[in-house]
Amino acid sequence: MRRLREGLDDPGSKGTHKAFEGAAHMNKERSVAVATQDDLIMARQVVRALAREEGFQTVEQTRLATAVGELARNALLYAGKGICTMQVRRNERDVSIVVTMIDEGPGIADIETALTPGFSMSWGGGLVGARRLVDRLDISSEPGHTEVSITLNRRL
Repeated sequence: MRRLREGLDDPGSKGTHKAFEGAAHMNKERSVAVATQDDLIMARQVVRALAREEGFQTVEQTRLATAVGELARNALLYAGKGICTMQVRRNERDVSIVVTMIDEGPGIADIETALTPGFSMSWGGGLVGARRLVDRLDISSEPGHTEVSITLNRRL
């Protein structure tokens, strides 16, 4: 299985991973099955609404919705469908929205190459674009199962 974990664990990261260890808990979760372009749009709308409910600024809502659109587009393109789950995690200092897209496609043969700027022809930049829009991106992939998680954080 190929894996990439980056973001909050990286020294140069924008996030605060340690703040969530042990103290974080989920209090909201949404899921959208993505099998059509309309489902992709629904996933974007649901995550935007969730971000708005949690007090994220409009620009952060847009960043997150765009990143989710890229993940959903990849699931549609490479696997034909996927499931998108969105979770809110919070503690006394921070709130995070964690979005995970799971599909049963062929897998990502070379994760590093897939994250190389210019690799995707998508309008939003595919995984590269999603990575730039969020605080954390994790990928786990093998034939028949790919899981991509993104996280966007906000200080309370």
